[in-house]
Amino acid sequence: MQTAMLIIAVILAARSLYKRYVPVIGVSCMNVSDMKEDGSTIVDLRDFQTAHHDPLEGAVNMPMAYIYRHYKDIGQGTVYLVSSDMTDIHLTARFLKRKKIRVEGFSLTTEVKPCKKGREVHGV
Repeated sequence: MQTAMLIIAVILAARSLYKRYVPVIGVSCMNVSDMKEDGSTIVDLRDFQTAHHDPLEGAVNMPMAYIYRHYKDIGQGTVYLVSSDMTDIHLTARFLKRKKIRVEGFSLTTEVKPCKKGREVHGV
């Protein structure tokens, strides 16, 4: 009985860590200027206060807490994500892909060098 509980706890912990920290396949880092040329929807996942102080022209500001309730307002076209945190990018990209919304790329606003390759994204 205790072994089964331990196995279940490990599986739940691994699933949570996977959803938060493992990169989403097919979602690559991009510069914001490349996103604007495409004509797709840009979703700004930062909080309202942060997005207000550093606005992103043409983006829909929808903080992470609102995504689950208002994802239908985004539409069914191609979506690009902008956030200050990789965890928000991973969680939102997985959720939107599950809802059949095509997520093409993301950009981080807090990085001096916005697009890092491979393991650099997570500081490894």
